[in-house]
Amino acid sequence: MYCKGCKNPLPKKAESSKFCVYCGRPVGGVPTLVKTAPPLAMLGVLVAVMVILFRPDPGPDLAIQDITYSPASPSAGQNVDINVSVKNKGNRDAEASITCCYVDETSVGSSETDPIPAGTTVSLKFRWTARSGSHTVKVAADCDSTVAERSEGNNSKEVLISVLGTPGPGSTVLKVNANVDAFSVYVDQALADTPASSTATIGELSAGTHALKLTKPGYLDWTKQVGITAGQTTTVYAYLETGEGSATTRNEIVTASSTSGTLKVNTGLNGVRIDVGGEFGGTTDDYRGGTVNGLFEGTYTLKLTMPGYKEWAKQVGITTGQATTVYAYLETGEGSATTRSETITASSTSGTLKVNTGLDGVRIDIGGEFGGTTDDQRGGTVNGLFEGTYTLKLTMPGYKDWAKQVAITTGQTTTVYAYLETGEGSATARSETITPSTAWGTLSVDTDQTGVDIWIVDASRACEYGGGVDSSGNNGNIKIPAGDYTLKLTKTEFRNWSKQVSIVADQTTAVYAYIEVGSGDAFTRSETMTPSTAWGTLSVDTNQTGVAIWIGETSQGYEYGGGVDSSGNNGNISIPAGTYTLRLAKTEFKNWSKQVSIASGAKTTVYAYLEVGSGDAFTRSETITPNTAWGTLSINTDQTGVAIWIGETSKGYEYGGGVDSNGNNGNIKIPAGTYTLRFTKTEFKNWSKQVSIASGATTTVYAYLEVGSGDAFTRSETITPNTGWGTLSLNTNVSGVRIWVGDDSLGYEFGGLGNSSGDATVKLPAGTYTLKLTVSGYQEWKGQITITGGGTTTVNITLVAL
Repeated sequence: MYCKGCKNPLPKKAESSKFCVYCGRPVGGVPTLVKTAPPLAMLGVLVAVMVILFRPDPGPDLAIQDITYSPASPSAGQNVDINVSVKNKGNRDAEASITCCYVDETSVGSSETDPIPAGTTVSLKFRWTARSGSHTVKVAADCDSTVAERSEGNNSKEVLISVLGTPGPGSTVLKVNANVDAFSVYVDQALADTPASSTATIGELSAGTHALKLTKPGYLDWTKQVGITAGQTTTVYAYLETGEGSATTRNEIVTASSTSGTLKVNTGLNGVRIDVGGEFGGTTDDYRGGTVNGLFEGTYTLKLTMPGYKEWAKQVGITTGQATTVYAYLETGEGSATTRSETITASSTSGTLKVNTGLDGVRIDIGGEFGGTTDDQRGGTVNGLFEGTYTLKLTMPGYKDWAKQVAITTGQTTTVYAYLETGEGSATARSETITPSTAWGTLSVDTDQTGVDIWIVDASRACEYGGGVDSSGNNGNIKIPAGDYTLKLTKTEFRNWSKQVSIVADQTTAVYAYIEVGSGDAFTRSETMTPSTAWGTLSVDTNQTGVAIWIGETSQGYEYGGGVDSSGNNGNISIPAGTYTLRLAKTEFKNWSKQVSIASGAKTTVYAYLEVGSGDAFTRSETITPNTAWGTLSINTDQTGVAIWIGETSKGYEYGGGVDSNGNNGNIKIPAGTYTLRFTKTEFKNWSKQVSIASGATTTVYAYLEVGSGDAFTRSETITPNTGWGTLSLNTNVSGVRIWVGDDSLGYEFGGLGNSSGDATVKLPAGTYTLKLTVSGYQEWKGQITITGGGTTTVNITLVAL
């Protein structure tokens, strides 16, 4: 039975009903007024059945919508961009997946695709280098099957690409080089390529003249006529500039036989616009300048512009196969800059001027033309100067104007060293003309301070400023014409330091100065420093930082020798040859003194261990010389904070330092000889042993300190560099066992404690000993052991409880 209103078949159980279960109309037709409705329960069941029958399957459904590629007619060797659209046709969002691209069933790449919302399409791009022939491109969404989809049948799609033959030797090719990437290349108004890089290669063009056009969103359209010759390659260089509309380009036709040259522009600025003959030639980049290729032979007007700077123009001559190099220094302001009138060519013969100053941002003017500024205290270089004599002028706000005559010679460099001083007006500068052959000498100043001003005084002239020392406390390349001068070093709140110096052509006069806090003039020795001064070196190694070094004699006063660094040493104190008293001082530490002998060209090394206290520390009386035979003492103990003393009871003990946080000190330097080594630590017994130190060798001592007072028992042997040490490896069943090594008739030397596992390692000279083990709550154990040099004796002992 059917409803006459909606025409739907009625369920059998509803055939006797007066109303249709679907539309609610009377079974006989459409009522004029419906006053009743089907039962709600029956209607709910029906709606649920319809939802189940007609609702689409839940879940995502990834499908490849479209595959396109560019260029439309690729040639072999070209890069082909394969553009893919992936759509989620499902009713749920698709999680992240992988989309794969294949050419002739070979993978050319995959893309990690972000989650795609339901009903959304995303675009992907793959790149393939074309090969001649026909190829099948297949793209598959969710190629690793990570997404649970309603349907897997629409995940992939294929297209066919036909590629022209491979360009090879003798092929007709157009190469376009641009300053941007991802630009579009049109030949005769047809899209020929859209390379991802800055180079496009187009093959199989017919011989003749073609209209070349380069476009990119945000850039001016660039056009040029190109002449294509069969079997040859035509290369075009294009510089695209930002903006809208069409760029200005020269009207020459570029052909395979076009003979061109190169223009190289060097400036001191980044982003300067280069125009050659009215056509845009690019911009300078990161202070490295800019290069314009593909310029035909001829003379052009080079114009450099940048907002905030004066326009700079110069005539340039381009020669086939050669590079014309131009150095331009732009100055701030408006209008046109002053430039010399010469035409710069590839064969221009020029010289170079190098200006070195102690300041950054000094303005350089050569013959009235701006020559740049000094940079980061490294000076400035002015290239491309024709031969002649110029007035060099250096200016900087807050500093006196500095001027000098300079002579430029073709193919040579004229170097000027200028140190500007603060103030107004003109600085005092020597009157000589500086040439490439000026006989310069070098003054090297090394100090312990930064910010020290260097002044070079001539008796007949005023003080010429010599610069300042750098952050390392030195200035090692002060150039001065040969002669005798007074060197003066000054710094606020420090004493003035002076020394006579003699400068010799092509040689270096080195001066080492240690500046001390105070006012007035510091004490300095009276010798004149020359390039031939016989200098030696003093190396001071201490256990403290901030130690002041004084070198001299009580009767003459002490010249400050600097301080030790954060490692506790100063390894390069230069001193004229001679014998001095070395004195080391630090607040709250005893003064340490030793005679030192300095020899020319040699290093005298001193190792000093300063101890807390006041007054003068005890030190041995020997004079330390460059040939002092030093040996090394290496200490190993079971404690930290142990003080090391080296000497004799009748002479006193010189402090030898302390053991570190590992209980050892492995690099104590001592002149060769025999000493009593003594270890002390509060609440521990004093430990002593005779040690023999040999030149160039290491004497190693192993000591185990025991709690108590007074002197500990130690064996009487003298430890030497060739002592045959062996190892006792002890294994017991009890932790904290006290180890004693010796003999009943001599007593026992403490050998250490077992660890928490009942094990211990003890270093002993080779020999036979009685080993005694004691620990609270267990019976004492005794036994004989034999230690061999370089070997290990292992003893396993089970202690018996009391």
